[in-house]
Amino acid sequence: MFERLQGKTVLITGASSGIGEACAYQFAAAGANVILGARRIDRLSTVSATIRAKHPSVTVETIELDVRNSKAVDQAVSSISGDIDVLVNNAGLAMGTDTVDNLSDAAIDAVIDTNVKGLLYVSRAVVRRMKQQGGGHVIMMGSIAGIVGYQTGSVYCATKAAVKAITESLRAETIGVPIRVTEIKPGMVETEFSVVRYGGDKEKASSVYHGIEPMTADDVAESVVFAASRHPRCVVADVVLLATGQASATLAHRKYFNMGFHPGHFSYAHRCHGRLRNKLIFAGVTLWLASTVIAGVRRSTGWTHNSHRLASPPPPPPVQINMPPNDERLQWLEQEYVAAAPDAATREQRQAWVSAERARVAWAWNRSTMARNHCNEAKGLMTWYLGVGERTLDWATRKISRSQHFHWQSPPTSTLPPTSSLQPPPAGESTNSTV
Repeated sequence: MFERLQGKTVLITGASSGIGEACAYQFAAAGANVILGARRIDRLSTVSATIRAKHPSVTVETIELDVRNSKAVDQAVSSISGDIDVLVNNAGLAMGTDTVDNLSDAAIDAVIDTNVKGLLYVSRAVVRRMKQQGGGHVIMMGSIAGIVGYQTGSVYCATKAAVKAITESLRAETIGVPIRVTEIKPGMVETEFSVVRYGGDKEKASSVYHGIEPMTADDVAESVVFAASRHPRCVVADVVLLATGQASATLAHRKYFNMGFHPGHFSYAHRCHGRLRNKLIFAGVTLWLASTVIAGVRRSTGWTHNSHRLASPPPPPPVQINMPPNDERLQWLEQEYVAAAPDAATREQRQAWVSAERARVAWAWNRSTMARNHCNEAKGLMTWYLGVGERTLDWATRKISRSQHFHWQSPPTSTLPPTSSLQPPPAGESTNSTV
């Protein structure tokens, strides 16, 4: 399939790692001779040694190349003997995730100097050679970031949009010369790119791809080699590569519940599209936890929504009277109602009822205290979540507090004294009168 590449000479910039390194291996496997350019000459030596060991028939050259230096680029290209059949303009980078108002001069200069000026320096020098030799193929490494911008990527997106414009201009300028021009626009690819972007923080760099399987450098290199191996009458002008589950630079599906505790770790696609989803997930989990806590409080206190009262109280007598739930009323009942019994049997019966009523009040207040304690503990836990959790528990606390209305029951016998005799005495009068 790649027989057309055998014996061709391919110049690859940024070949010390990532997509450039993968292109070097795959071009060599297709039988092409490779010239590897990068700043890290030690890494280039490792790559070239690997290629020579696997493909002894392939010629491998290494050049220490900083594309940001115009004179160094011209000297490096002029030092290459023979034709340059394919240029893979791959060198590029991104630095940081700052917004426009927080960008540093160093980050702006480094990204623009490498991605735009460096690409122009190399293209200028190589296209001159290709016109002299009568043809060639220039492959620009763009990005889907050049199609749609995303937050915290202003400089990088701008440079990749510039790559797109440069590619289209160069294609128009060379229509009268057999020079083919291709742009490869990868989406999410897991390479050292993110490590450089996050200043060497590998944890943040790896978290960019959580929940989605990104492409590898080999996936992109296959497309590069495919474009370079087409018949001379065919130009693969534009290639857009996306990871499965990725729709654009700002939209990707992730197969896990990312709760958003590390916002600096997420990829541009997730930060743009996933924040709304994260808020919905947050709200759903919070409501679920709130309902679980409320259900636990209900089980422990016996409170139900329909009855608005504590479950399983002592069975009520058939007659009810309105009595406020306080110790003063209970004392008055013992002093007036029990003492007014006409005989010992009635007095004993009334005393038993008052004791049962006191026990019921104690039971109810113990259960309500337990409910309040549960609510306080639950509220301390839920405040760690969103504000909706706190508001939900406040609502639950108010509902439980409303359930603390105790229905007082009257004595269980027909010997109930007249209502008038059960009224509290006027202030200042003795409470030791008899019925």
